[in-house]
Amino acid sequence: SFRMASPAAPNHLRAARRIVLTPYIVLKTMLYDPLRRLDCKMLYESFTIDPKKHHDFFVVTISRLCYYCGMSVQTFFLYFL
Repeated sequence: SFRMASPAAPNHLRAARRIVLTPYIVLKTMLYDPLRRLDCKMLYESFTIDPKKHHDFFVVTISRLCYYCGMSVQTFFLYFL
């Protein structure tokens, strides 16, 4: 069988290992680990806005919600008529 006798062969193996393992480690860190620690309280807190702590963000969020709901209703009525 043919074998590479070059001293660079271990570097190629390390590079290949990095190419294969890096996306796995990144995806595991981004997707699997946070879901494993997720419970109902944490999920609820992630979708809750405290109006006293973040008043400006709360006002902008509610005003955009009203605006987009109004635009959707208006578009539906124009289509319905």
